[in-house]
Amino acid sequence: MKNQIVNQQKRLAAMKIEEDRTRRVQQVQRGHDDRVNNEDYMRQAKEEEVMQMEKLEMELIKKLQNTQAVQKEAY
Repeated sequence: MKNQIVNQQKRLAAMKIEEDRTRRVQQVQRGHDDRVNNEDYMRQAKEEEVMQMEKLEMELIKKLQNTQAVQKEAY
């Protein structure tokens, strides 16, 4: 009888340790997933920003070329 109680307590302790370990692993995984998702969002935002800047650069280059062409024709 006493052995059964001791064995049961050992099993309960082992189960609690495993539950704690599982919970910690899940927390670490969630934290990792959150960081990865945030990094993906930031990367996409920066890529969009770069694309907009490149588009603006092309527009400015065209305007400059047009201005230079007009100035060249004026001389």
